[in-house]
Amino acid sequence: MKISTIVIVLLVLLTLFLGGEFTKSGMEWYKTLNKPYINPPGTLISFVWLVLFTLIAICLIRVWNLKPRPTEFKSVIILFAVNGVLNMGWSYLFFSKQLMLTALFEMSLLWLTICALIYLIRRFSHLSAFLLIPYALWVLFAGYLNFELWRLNG
Repeated sequence: MKISTIVIVLLVLLTLFLGGEFTKSGMEWYKTLNKPYINPPGTLISFVWLVLFTLIAICLIRVWNLKPRPTEFKSVIILFAVNGVLNMGWSYLFFSKQLMLTALFEMSLLWLTICALIYLIRRFSHLSAFLLIPYALWVLFAGYLNFELWRLNG
């Protein structure tokens, strides 16, 4: 296994772990919220995020290992980094700081970075771009849940 693959997996796992820690810090508060009728159970949410982060890691590994590297390579890597920070940032804002509306705005930026990644990656690897579509759809759904939680509790 290449060192770059190991580093990518570790960075993705670190992002998942830190986001999870921010989430855990606000779970007692979250349990007290009025929830929309379509709010999935926590175990399902955790499972979906695990699958999505696996797809993100596979996509990133595929992009990193492309030879020759496409002209969009640097932009894609920067967007992945920004996306990871925004992903953790949402958990921090929503769960740790309980700023539902701010988290919703931040999530819209997260979703835009996913769309930009899909757009750029699609130019040189349709499969890699396709791997991010479930992530974009889930974040869109999570944004709807965030809005509903704010509406019901804000």
